[in-house]
Amino acid sequence: MATHSAQKMRRIVAEVAQMDKKFAPLIDRRPLCTIGRTERTETHFESLVSSVISQQLATKAAETIHARLVDLCKGSINAKKLIKVDDLTLREIGVSGAKARTIKGLATAVMDKSIPIDTIDEIHDDQEIYDKLTSLWGIGRWTVEM
Repeated sequence: MATHSAQKMRRIVAEVAQMDKKFAPLIDRRPLCTIGRTERTETHFESLVSSVISQQLATKAAETIHARLVDLCKGSINAKKLIKVDDLTLREIGVSGAKARTIKGLATAVMDKSIPIDTIDEIHDDQEIYDKLTSLWGIGRWTVEM
């Protein structure tokens, strides 16, 4: 499937280059976009936690805090591990109080199954996903759309 997607991407890129010749040199110097063509390395839960952490932070700061959280969770961030981490420990690794509350709320919702995180990609109604996630304190439009 990835080969088919790469072929389709090349065809689209060639069409763009034909439509406007100014794009051709730029396109020639850049690799094909891989969005949607590569395997996910993060779970949906990890992705949401990462989005919460990165809000209103410089990229480097967010990456540092995220790395500390991964270390704290011994390699993988999941709801079961996060639910056991106290807020003070989260604060000590750089997570703000509001973000700690949001992350812990998300972990609780995943654990009590009010957010079906393991099957959320099977929900085909974007509005339903949006409504479920934004019902949690601290998770808004930006977080969901990321």
